[in-house]
Amino acid sequence: MPLPPTDYTGAPGWRQFAARKTEMLAAYDDARLKARGHRVQTHHGNVAEGLVRTWLEGFLPRRFGVASGFIVPEHGPTDHFPHYEVVIYDQLVSPTLWHEDVPGAERRRALPAEHVLGVIEVKSALTKATAHAAVKKLGELTPLLGDGRGETPATKRLLHQHFVSAAIFLEWRASDDFGAADLAELVPDPPNPAFFGGAVFRAEGLDPLHTGQIRLLSSTTPMETNFGGPDDPDRFRSNMATSASKAYPGGQQIAAMLSWAPAYFSVFAFDLLALLQGTYRRGYISSGHGLAWQDPERHNRP
Repeated sequence: MPLPPTDYTGAPGWRQFAARKTEMLAAYDDARLKARGHRVQTHHGNVAEGLVRTWLEGFLPRRFGVASGFIVPEHGPTDHFPHYEVVIYDQLVSPTLWHEDVPGAERRRALPAEHVLGVIEVKSALTKATAHAAVKKLGELTPLLGDGRGETPATKRLLHQHFVSAAIFLEWRASDDFGAADLAELVPDPPNPAFFGGAVFRAEGLDPLHTGQIRLLSSTTPMETNFGGPDDPDRFRSNMATSASKAYPGGQQIAAMLSWAPAYFSVFAFDLLALLQGTYRRGYISSGHGLAWQDPERHNRP
């Protein structure tokens, strides 16, 4: 198991926890290298989805199953069931309505929507196109969130009460232009109250231990971007880059923020767990486990 650099410190076991991300990226790099020989290079994307499923299966408590599958609501259209590659569900109580076997791929489960607690969209690289696609795909589940009243089959919540969605991007490459307008693609439009953000597992030119944290910012006044785009790479890889805000109903202004730190792999994992369990508190650290930070004494040593 490859361990992270020595100029960092952290909570007990942080090296072993961070090594899971290192292992995932090494397997992804191997798949990406092999995919160069394919006419259509989709293999590494499929591998990325499988790596995230395997990681979550090992990390989450036994109650939470992780599968590639279809989400089937109790009410609504009967001819289309959205499919997602990373579905988190309550496997202690959820039946599997049916299976679909796809040659060379993960077996797909059809799961009742009321037992689905989370969905994660996984993309190989963060680009304008992948950011837009991930947020749009997750937004397809918004109608299943209901309108908060739950008075009729058409308006009641059909997903689990703790349902949450997020996006994971394995990497950001400097060769991919990514400007302020692209960062705004991470803001759901129309609004998606279940989307809490996501993570970018590495950035070219940045210490590999750092993870990008995607979060949504809320304000009652419009927010301007602080990011100059491809000509401002240091801003993108520094403390934080924010998009211009989008106007939401009720006078809300929502912007996307992307920031980097060695602790954010652990923060994403335990925030996700807290959201699934219904114990998440905004502004608080969900767990001290796995947190890493730069050791000033080692970092400044000549």
